Amino acid sequence: MLTMADDYPVHQRPEPIARPGSNRDFYDRYFFNGCAPEGQQFFALALGVYPNRNVMDASFCVIHDGIQHNLRASRRCTGERMDVRVGPISIEVLEPLRSLRILVDDDESGSSRGSRGAPLHTRARTRSPHGLHASYTKRRLQGDRGGEGRPSGCHA
Repeated sequence: MLTMADDYPVHQRPEPIARPGSNRDFYDRYFFNGCAPEGQQFFALALGVYPNRNVMDASFCVIHDGIQHNLRASRRCTGERMDVRVGPISIEVLEPLRSLRILVDDDESGSSRGSRGAPLHTRARTRSPHGLHASYTKRRLQGDRGGEGRPSGCHA
């Protein structure tokens, strides 16, 4: 079952937060991208949390008029993974599973919480998955039972 906490990077494995577990190499990541209809502008943002390696990193890329601009940041995880700030890049969960705000400070240190160089707001276009069962997260392979190696719950 998905919960409102599933919108935060607090997972320990690639399944809903309601299913506990741990994996040394696990990471949790946000990824967003978009482009203008004419294709002259493009952005991509990623923010990853590597809880068992105590690292949080982020990157922001913009292509404008054919020129690519990149920003990368990294920090130690403090254990408080709901603090989703890495240098000048942050993600705010406004309404879990429905609405997020992505912020990139003009000040590259991220210390000034004033001026915003790239505020982006996302809003879900479908009904909230809160409370739905996430059968696609089953990890057991069907293998010799005719599943052709796909995780159960996946369809061709």
